[in-house]
Amino acid sequence: MNIKLTSLFFAIITFSVVGLYSINELIFAEEGDYTIATGFESAIGKNSASKKADPDKEEEEKKEKDDKDQKKFKLGKTPVSRQPATPGVQEIGNSNIDGSGLFGTGVGIGVLFPQGVFDAGDRTDPIGPGCPAGYVFVDYNSDAILDPGECWRGVVIKDGKLGIGSINPLFTLDVTGAARITGDLSVPTINGLVPLFTETDPTVPDSVKDGTDWTEISNIPTDIADGDQVGLLSETDPTVPSSIKDGISWTEISNRPAGLDNGDQIGILSESDPTVAHSVKDGVSWPEISSIPSGFADNVDNTGVLIEADPQVGSNSANIVPKWDGSALVSGNIYNDASGNVGIGTDDPKGVLDISSSTNGFVIPRLTTAVRDALSAVNGMMLYNVDNNRFEGFENGVWVALSGSAGASPTPDPTPAPTPQCATDDGNTVVKLHMEDTGLTDAKGHTVTRGANVTRSSAQKKFGSYSAYFNGPNGSNGILGLGDHANWEFGTGNFTIDFWYHPTGLRDDEAVIDKGYWESGVSNGYALKQVLGRLWFRRTNGRINITHEIATGVVLTANTWQHVAIVRSSGVTTIYVGGVNRGSSSIPDDLGTNGAQLAIGGDSGGAISSASVQGYIDELRISKGVARWTSNFTPPTMPYCD
Repeated sequence: MNIKLTSLFFAIITFSVVGLYSINELIFAEEGDYTIATGFESAIGKNSASKKADPDKEEEEKKEKDDKDQKKFKLGKTPVSRQPATPGVQEIGNSNIDGSGLFGTGVGIGVLFPQGVFDAGDRTDPIGPGCPAGYVFVDYNSDAILDPGECWRGVVIKDGKLGIGSINPLFTLDVTGAARITGDLSVPTINGLVPLFTETDPTVPDSVKDGTDWTEISNIPTDIADGDQVGLLSETDPTVPSSIKDGISWTEISNRPAGLDNGDQIGILSESDPTVAHSVKDGVSWPEISSIPSGFADNVDNTGVLIEADPQVGSNSANIVPKWDGSALVSGNIYNDASGNVGIGTDDPKGVLDISSSTNGFVIPRLTTAVRDALSAVNGMMLYNVDNNRFEGFENGVWVALSGSAGASPTPDPTPAPTPQCATDDGNTVVKLHMEDTGLTDAKGHTVTRGANVTRSSAQKKFGSYSAYFNGPNGSNGILGLGDHANWEFGTGNFTIDFWYHPTGLRDDEAVIDKGYWESGVSNGYALKQVLGRLWFRRTNGRINITHEIATGVVLTANTWQHVAIVRSSGVTTIYVGGVNRGSSSIPDDLGTNGAQLAIGGDSGGAISSASVQGYIDELRISKGVARWTSNFTPPTMPYCD
């Protein structure tokens, strides 16, 4: 089926109008009843205008007609507004549904308000928030709300454009949605081209609409026309040099020197551009240096360097160290012979160093004693000591004087005193236990009874190689006993007991030093006790009858060496730990005059085994009649001297 587009448009309009006018029955809705009336007499050849006019009858008919104009009628079953009468125009029936009339603005079939001069379609209600598929929203009542009956589909002619599925066609034919054509479609051609596909607007080139096609490019060079890239390498457009398109080719360089034309680098070495020196392009070459001394000219060895004869330097004798006289090098006074001997003032040195002069002397280094002692001296070194005003030499490991009073023999410096290896002591020391020998004896000669469970140990020591180890509750087997002696009966005088203590456990109520503390019927007893890391010094009158005591806070640390000292000075007794006062109190009474033995490491009576200590004791000293410290101090750093 061949159809012309113009024929198609005309057929649609003809069908619509004829369809409209072929209806010669209109069903009027009047008070719920349907009334059949004829309204298209002129459409079937009757002309009511040729009848003779009756003014009264016309007035009555006009009133009846106006009343009916206010009623609604249905075309099919769609309520519409009736067309009011148009003055001066013969009415031929209600041929539209928007109130404008056939000669007005729109004709509608199946719609309430035509959207163009012609509108054929159907309406339906929305589904949910929108119209069903294929329908568009037409706001008939202009309230911007999708109401029932405002979903439309159909055909519209508006502003001379035909829209199918669109109420606002933008083109002569505007189809919204899929279109289907069955059979052949014949379309007028222009110059043999189908307008729909070959738009020929001369103001828009094909290359703009479709993209540039290879055949649309004019004046294609022959080498490029075959479609490959070979032609690009030899493109000869004179407005674009090849060097810009392809990079500079060797053949594109003009005025090439002959030496370069073969393509290698040999010509670079002999390039003769007079504006650029060879040394700038290639580096300095030996032949490019002018006025080369003859000694260098052989370009083989360095001989010329050794015999360089520049007159600005001068000539010198062999083995003479030259000196600069301000303008040239001249022979100096230092001679270095072939044997390595050096002569100053002589060219015939008799030794490694031979200094000769008939007008001046020789001065050796002059140093202070402090600087001398800082030297890494070797035997035979000499100097002049400005502190002692004498010559000195290093001999057999010591500095000795090489000169002195007239006729006196050289004497060595006094041997420096050796570094002390022990702390000085005095006659106030009455007990000194270094704990170095097997018997743990007293260096002051007092008899020491060692319990079977007290041993010399190398596991821990503060000084020397050993200390005394006390291994816990053992009664009399766990102490060092010194018997009863006036040296540790202090009366009311000053005294000092000090030692190094390394407890391995901090148990309750251990006796570190004891003289009669636990013994019944014994007066004037005293004891230094360790109680869970605290230290107590107590004076008793009878068994544990405490009359005075000093207590510290927790001052001891297990498994650590700590210096402990008990000092009485003018009746005030103080406990020092680590050289710091940890507790002090007045204890003016007699201490120790009671006949009990002095015990170290436990109960002096031997009956209270639980009073034995656990740990190590080293370098214990007892001093009578002297308070070694009366304020905080630095503990000893070495053992006491004997």
